[in-house]
Amino acid sequence: MSGWSRLSRRNKALLTVGVGAVSAGAVYGAKLLYESYQEYVRLEEEYEEDQREQEEKQASENVETHFNSIQRICDSTTMPSMLPHMKENLLQLLDISPLTAKLTQAKHNVISLSKEEKYATWDELKLLSFSRTATATLSATLLAVFLRVQLNLLGRYLYLDSVLDRQKGGQPSLSKACQHKFLGYADFLVNRGLDDMAAIVRGTVEDTLSGLTLKSKLDRAQTSKLFVEIVQRVIKRVEKESGWATLVLPDSKDVDRAPLTEGNTDASSSLPEDEAKLRNILAETREVAESPEFASVICAASEASLQYLDCQIATLFQTEDETMPLPHLIPLIAQKSDPLLVTPNPLCPLLSQLPAVDALCARLYSSPPKM
Repeated sequence: MSGWSRLSRRNKALLTVGVGAVSAGAVYGAKLLYESYQEYVRLEEEYEEDQREQEEKQASENVETHFNSIQRICDSTTMPSMLPHMKENLLQLLDISPLTAKLTQAKHNVISLSKEEKYATWDELKLLSFSRTATATLSATLLAVFLRVQLNLLGRYLYLDSVLDRQKGGQPSLSKACQHKFLGYADFLVNRGLDDMAAIVRGTVEDTLSGLTLKSKLDRAQTSKLFVEIVQRVIKRVEKESGWATLVLPDSKDVDRAPLTEGNTDASSSLPEDEAKLRNILAETREVAESPEFASVICAASEASLQYLDCQIATLFQTEDETMPLPHLIPLIAQKSDPLLVTPNPLCPLLSQLPAVDALCARLYSSPPKM
């Protein structure tokens, strides 16, 4: 074999080995590239997932912050703005000052009252005193719950508006005029609703205290039990006869006749479609007020309010066993309506901690608008 032939065979063998080495290296390099790409895809997916989780967490925190702010606004701003007017109306509806003045004048011989007239005056004072405090208990409770219904329904619209505005801009679903008009319906309870509530309570008090004479003596437990019985009877009567919606909202026919611009000094700020939107949100509010869930929440909230009232009644007695003659107790009972209608209101923190109240507010805030 010539030298060239041997050289050619050796180079061919080397070339074969070299090509094999290059092929193996290319396959290994491709494998490394694929694995690197897979790692890149995995990291990218993890990053996107982290981003989504962060966005969802931030969105959830924003919703929770907005929801909690609504409850605080109800307790710190809206409720205090309504209570002075409610208290003023209640004191006028169930005014005991003419009766106490008459008894004081008779005591100092300024006027003369027969035995029957004195008894009738004391009996009326008894009814008014218990009615005033029972009405204050129920009305303040109903107002606190109903304002939460209003604010959470409205807050849901406002939050959705803020989200949509950040995404693509546009008009709010409810104009300022529509919002103010909607919230203004809370005045119905403070005025007309309070009148109806006081009348129902007065009739219930007459039935409950029919066997209680001026010679009666009551201790703390007996006094608190009377209020529990009165409130429970009123609740059953409202649920059976008229429902809570009639105390917190005007009749739907009256709502339809009321123009959006009524009571609004800036009528030009309303949008043409606001009339229909206001009707819709009021219809949704009425649906809530007529629901068994709302009735159940009022029952739970009233129990909490009665517990607060019981603590107030306890301050009238030095011991659990102490009894007080009814003529001495009556004026003190009337005074216990005042702490229920002050601002800041002591019932608000109690009601905000109730699971039933919190669940209702959360459901209303998180449910989709009916528009």
